[in-house]
Amino acid sequence: MDEELQAYLEPEGLRRRRTKYICYSDEVARAFLRRIISGEAVISICRDAEMPSEMTLRRWRKQMPEFARRMDLAKQASGRLFKEGGQTIFCEATAAMIFDRLLDGEGLKSICRDPAMPSLHAVYRWLREREDFREAYRLARTVQGDALAEEGWTLARAGTPETAFLTHVQLTHLRWYAGKLEPRRWGTVKAVEAEPERPAGPAAEPGHGDGPDGVKLYEVRYIYDLATGETRPTGEEPKLLQYGVAGDMRKTEYALEQERRSADARKAYGEAGVASLEAGVAVNGVPQARFYPAWYAELYPDEMRQKEMKEAADAQARARREAESAAFWAAKGVDPQW
Repeated sequence: MDEELQAYLEPEGLRRRRTKYICYSDEVARAFLRRIISGEAVISICRDAEMPSEMTLRRWRKQMPEFARRMDLAKQASGRLFKEGGQTIFCEATAAMIFDRLLDGEGLKSICRDPAMPSLHAVYRWLREREDFREAYRLARTVQGDALAEEGWTLARAGTPETAFLTHVQLTHLRWYAGKLEPRRWGTVKAVEAEPERPAGPAAEPGHGDGPDGVKLYEVRYIYDLATGETRPTGEEPKLLQYGVAGDMRKTEYALEQERRSADARKAYGEAGVASLEAGVAVNGVPQARFYPAWYAELYPDEMRQKEMKEAADAQARARREAESAAFWAAKGVDPQW
C-alpha cells in the first residue's frame, strides 16, 4: 500500500489498542452524556480510553433503549443534532473509521445511520471534494468486491440439491453487487480506451493503411466455365475496394460506384417486375429486358445489352429443349399434349 495512503488511513493515536473493555454503568453513562451536552462530538468522546468505543456505544444503544433515548435528548440539548449523522466537517479519524467498517463488509448507508458517523450527504461531499478520501473509498470498495467473490465461492461449495435454487439466487445477486463495487474486475462490461481520431486529408488517401497494420481489400473477377465446371481468373487488373486500418476503413471511388450501380439495378429490377406482372409476361418470375425502365438503359447500356443477349440465348435453349422433347415423344408414338 502507498505510504501516503497508509498514513492517511492510520492517523496518530487512532489505532491504539484499548487495554480494557468499558462496562456500562450509570456513572460512565452520565459522564458520556454530559460531554455530549457540552458540545463535544461523539466520535471524539469515544476516542477517550475511559469512554466506550464506537462499537460498544452501538451495542449499548441497541440493548438499552432508555440510554439511546437519553443520548438523543443530550444531542438535542447540545445543538449538534443532524438528521442522518453528527458530523459534516471532514475528519481523518472519521474517514479512517468509515474505511475500516467498509472493509468489514458494512454498507455505506448502514454506516451513516450511526449517530456517531456523518450523513450520506456529508460523505458524498467528501468524496467529491477530497482526492485522498476518494482513493481510500475506491480501495475499500475493491476489497469489498473481492470479499464478495470469496463469499460466493463459499456459498457454491456449501450448496446442496435442496438449496440449489436459493444458492443460484444468492450467487446471482453477489455477482451483480461485486460487479457494481469493482466493475473493472467483476463487471460484465469492461471499459476500453477510446482510439484517437485519425486525421483527415492526406492520411485518408489510398496510401493510408500501408503500414504493418494496414488492410486493403481488392476485387478479383473470375469466369466459371459451364462446360468444364472450372473457374479461372479473367486476367483483369484487381480493383481496390477498401483501404485503411481496422476500425477506419475507407471505400474507393470504384467501390462507391459499384454500390450505386447495385442500388440502381435493384430499383430497375423492381420497376421491371411490376411492369412484367401488369403485362402478364414473366419467365420464371424474372422480368424481361424490354420491361426495364429507359433511365436504366441510358445509364448502363452494356448491362442492358448483356441482359438481351442472355434472354436470346435462354430462348434458343428453351426452343431446343422443346424440339428434343417433341421428337422423343413422337418416336414413342405418344402425344405429349395428352
